[in-house]
Amino acid sequence: MNRTVQAFTGLSKEPIEIEASKIAEGHFRHLAESLPQIVWTAEPDGVLDYISPQMARYTGISEDHPEYLNWAPLIHPEDLDRVNENWQKSLETGRVHEQEFRIRSESGCYSWFIGRAVPFRGAEGKIVKWYGTTTNIDHLRRAAEEKDRFIAILGHELRNPLSAISNSFQALSSGALEEREVKKTFSVLGRQISHLTRLVEDTLDVSRLSSGNFKLLKERLELNQIAIDCVRDFQSRGVKAGTQVSLNTASERIWVDGDAVRISQCLSNLLNNAVKFTPKEAAIEVRLGVDPTGGTAFIEVEDNGVGLGAEEIGSVFEAFHQGACADQLSRDGLGLGLTVVREITSLHGGSVGARSNGLGKGAVFTIRFPVAEAPEKHQEEETIEVKKKETAKILLIEDDEDVATTLKLLLQACGHEVEVAPDAGSAFIQLDAQLPDIIFCDLSLSGHLEGWDIASRIREKISSEQLPYLVALSGHAQSAHIRKSLEVGFKEHLAKPASLAQLQSAVSKALGA
Repeated sequence: MNRTVQAFTGLSKEPIEIEASKIAEGHFRHLAESLPQIVWTAEPDGVLDYISPQMARYTGISEDHPEYLNWAPLIHPEDLDRVNENWQKSLETGRVHEQEFRIRSESGCYSWFIGRAVPFRGAEGKIVKWYGTTTNIDHLRRAAEEKDRFIAILGHELRNPLSAISNSFQALSSGALEEREVKKTFSVLGRQISHLTRLVEDTLDVSRLSSGNFKLLKERLELNQIAIDCVRDFQSRGVKAGTQVSLNTASERIWVDGDAVRISQCLSNLLNNAVKFTPKEAAIEVRLGVDPTGGTAFIEVEDNGVGLGAEEIGSVFEAFHQGACADQLSRDGLGLGLTVVREITSLHGGSVGARSNGLGKGAVFTIRFPVAEAPEKHQEEETIEVKKKETAKILLIEDDEDVATTLKLLLQACGHEVEVAPDAGSAFIQLDAQLPDIIFCDLSLSGHLEGWDIASRIREKISSEQLPYLVALSGHAQSAHIRKSLEVGFKEHLAKPASLAQLQSAVSKALGA
């Protein structure tokens, strides 16, 4: 800052040096005030002699206040001694200074900042000034804390079902269980696997939603049928003893433009949430209708559970929220289900809401979607009945040996003939020998051909009259993957792990084609 300007000869150096110093000082302050960070300078002994206006805006203390250059009263008491000690070490050693600490804002709340300072040395090598910045990193600290919290919750939630699965496996392997105990153990395995699947799906959905990679496959839908199917599926999965679910739907058909799978997911998440937060016998009522204005359809899920405190209403849809009574009930899940509901509903142009008369008095969760006009022609969907005694010829293209073995056993147990091909070459050899009724094909195969490539080549090689029913199996279940599968010729795209009901449904369609 003490540059000497000698552009004009014959003039006294001192006035020019002073003027140059003022210009440099002005440039520095203009630059400092244009930055988002708080910028400051200090004398060699560490005494502050300048702080940019950003500090005044954050703390509410004006620049002309006598205490403006004194940070000590604003630093969190728990951090102050550490800050002073580290700053003193930098002054003594001349090393670059950096540390994190909390500063009180005008509202009285503390936020985390990172302070950095470097020494500026004169011609003789002595420190003549310290230049520093202080940057608000509160959002980064909170994000890191949320990540740590998420990992801790995820670890806990994964260990519980894994423990149950491990215990069940060891019990079954012992061969010492009676038939009644074997059935009970299999029931435990089924529940815990479903729980693990839900954990993974919720985690992936939140990641996709936050990154903007979540796409909807919209079409004109009858909301009544979605609600009926979802409630029926929920009941068939087996809920805890004493749970009663009733459905009151409007007599007229209600149409919306949306993704059937994702709207069903929203209702399913609300039903799971209702059961989860009901300590004893759950009485759950699902209501479907249209608001009086006629422009918005709604689905309400009411329970007789623990209810919500007034302070919770605004945060119940936030990630990891578990409710004020979380310690009183067994909690399963990551607290992401309602967050997924909110984001999916928003993508549909809808909204979510929650209300409660207080703790212990149950709650009502509502999702709303814009109403669409009824289509000109509506064909009722045909009911597909699984023909258990009918045998299908199945080709399973899967390179994971364990997945292939277990899936083959599962399909064979249903009475089907199953051949396995670990790669594209083996698959085409088997297709040349015999055409199956249906092909289940993994998308992420080892080798130079993926499942999508195989589907395209099968369609090129085989006439449409003889073409087997093609079903994609994949760990990728985003809308973009599903859309691509349908574009290359797959009739269905099933996310791993596919349930027996999904597999049997696909087989039934193949046999009926």
